[in-house]
Amino acid sequence: MKTKFGMRALGLLLVVALAAAVFVPAVSAIDVETVEKYYVSTEDSYLIAQQTFDDFLSSGALDNEIFMGSQLSKEPMIIYDSNGLVLFHQYEITKDGKNLGFIRAAGSKVFGSPVITIQETPDSIDYKDVITKSEQLIKTTFKDAEYSEPMVVCYSYPKIGIMYEVADKNKTDKVIIDAYGISIVSTGDPADSGIGSMYDAIDNDQLEEKINSWNRAVSLYLSITSLKEGDDVWLDVVPPEVAVVGEASSLSGVRNITIRSGLEEVSCGNETEFACAIPVSAGDNTITVIAEDNYGNTVEQTVNVTVHIGLPPPPSITITGRVTDTDGNPVQRAMVTFESEIAMDKDNNPLVVTGVSGNDGTYLIENAVGYSQNIEIQRDGYNPYQRRMVFENLSNRLDIELEPEPQSQQSPGFDLSLILCSLGIVFVILSARRD
Repeated sequence: MKTKFGMRALGLLLVVALAAAVFVPAVSAIDVETVEKYYVSTEDSYLIAQQTFDDFLSSGALDNEIFMGSQLSKEPMIIYDSNGLVLFHQYEITKDGKNLGFIRAAGSKVFGSPVITIQETPDSIDYKDVITKSEQLIKTTFKDAEYSEPMVVCYSYPKIGIMYEVADKNKTDKVIIDAYGISIVSTGDPADSGIGSMYDAIDNDQLEEKINSWNRAVSLYLSITSLKEGDDVWLDVVPPEVAVVGEASSLSGVRNITIRSGLEEVSCGNETEFACAIPVSAGDNTITVIAEDNYGNTVEQTVNVTVHIGLPPPPSITITGRVTDTDGNPVQRAMVTFESEIAMDKDNNPLVVTGVSGNDGTYLIENAVGYSQNIEIQRDGYNPYQRRMVFENLSNRLDIELEPEPQSQQSPGFDLSLILCSLGIVFVILSARRD
């Protein structure tokens, strides 16, 4: 699948720029209402995180050996800023119950990038343990005070803490506890301790550009589910057509799905689940699906398939056995041939699989197409073996006995050497009489 990988990489660099500027508030920073107006729902952020993860995995940006088969947590952990505004939705990447890493999606479109961080190692913070210890610290430090539910905060990127609102003697303070040191880093107004928000670095004049950038970066998701690369497709309809089924989605909505083959281009509507037939020809075919969203972004996926005209063949079978003579002795180096009764290749010739018997007479035939096979065994000194057989299983055993060729026999009567010898004796006797 071709993806807009560059946009993803730019999204990851966004945090670096914001981190450098977080303590330099913008001249006219965006306000709370603006941040909240452009909040991203957890449903949308999950879709973004999943699409980004799929893109990174398919492009090789993530190690397939490690991350193939892993999945994202459905519910994110919400990370807030020191003002209680949603900064990130953090989705854990897990496999077989083990955390492999995480994805942090933007909590608001004002960041300009849907994804902030993709980390290939597990989060080093045990949040359950940290919250338990931070709550104990609150209880011992602020005795008899009431405190709110804990909030996970990014109080100075990339520092993570736990924030409470502590009410004591008609005064309510925000208390931030560092997640690593389990120590209080701020009491009262976080700004008095030099703690700012990443939102403080975003100027109102940048807002339109940030929103447009976020919208452009939300790429399409496309998947062909009915075909795989290298598939063999059997068709018995005229003219031949292949059904292309798949899924497409975009936060901005799908505008159009287009399917192409070497023969034709077909428009397949704008539903998130699509299914259309595309004309193909016998032999190799390249099928391309192109999805376009309402922002004009496009993504495509291509599969190469081989089309065969006719009914599909039965599964390939395996045959093993032993070649012996009539006395049970192994016959070595016998040529074993299995010929399918189903015409398979482009020239309408049956497929043939061959093997050679080993020192102990055993042979192995793999991927013989069809249950009906014409068998031939040949070995010098033995009569050819021919047989048609219909097998019943995918794995079979067939022992074969070869009969030796008959020995050549001489005609009855005198031996040629005996005749020559007799003629010689007669000649000697006649010569003696003449003398």
